[in-house]
Amino acid sequence: EEKGIMSPVLGVSCKYKQHVTFGDTIEVRAYIKDFTGVKFTVAYEIYNKENDGLCVIGESNHCFTDTKLKPLNIKKHHNDVYEKFIQLVPKT
Repeated sequence: EEKGIMSPVLGVSCKYKQHVTFGDTIEVRAYIKDFTGVKFTVAYEIYNKENDGLCVIGESNHCFTDTKLKPLNIKKHHNDVYEKFIQLVPKT
């Protein structure tokens, strides 16, 4: 935001695989699933630390905008941020 970049949420989804109860210790693993320079998806996996069971999978979709919420091509306007995101996308 200090650079004038916003990333509003466009949508979210999740699937519950296994229950989690009060007192359970969980681990949230998040990673950039895909990235176009204008939009990106963050994927989430939530595990129960006691048995390493996968409890929840989810995603959130975002885009880049300026502070007036106008769409922003991050590669064109902030190449340094673009390069950091490229490094986070899993290689296929």
